[in-house]
Amino acid sequence: MAEETGVESPAPPVSLPGPPGTNTSWRAEIGPIRAVYGAGERRQTGDLVSELGCRRVFLVSDPGIRQAGHLGHLQAILTEAGLEVSIYDGVGENPTSRQVDEGASLASPFDPDCIVALGGGS
Repeated sequence: MAEETGVESPAPPVSLPGPPGTNTSWRAEIGPIRAVYGAGERRQTGDLVSELGCRRVFLVSDPGIRQAGHLGHLQAILTEAGLEVSIYDGVGENPTSRQVDEGASLASPFDPDCIVALGGGS
């Protein structure tokens, strides 16, 4: 029998994705940042962004994600949810300050109220 100590237990560990093909998904929120991972989760992006009260989405990704068709698919989901979308797909591995500046210069005139990043790595 556990003894009552008056000290709160630490939060349980975050469940990380399993091996490919295991259909594992997870969500995490850290302040205003919401991370969602898992098979089929992309379909909920329009609803998730709308819940935040956003209308203008700056979608950030890389050329490989665009070539694979994932960026176009997500853009369609966001547009179908009634959101205005602008895309920056110039991010590379280990993004440079130049890439960040380039993305910021494209985002500024669009004036987004939300940034959605698609991809992984850095």
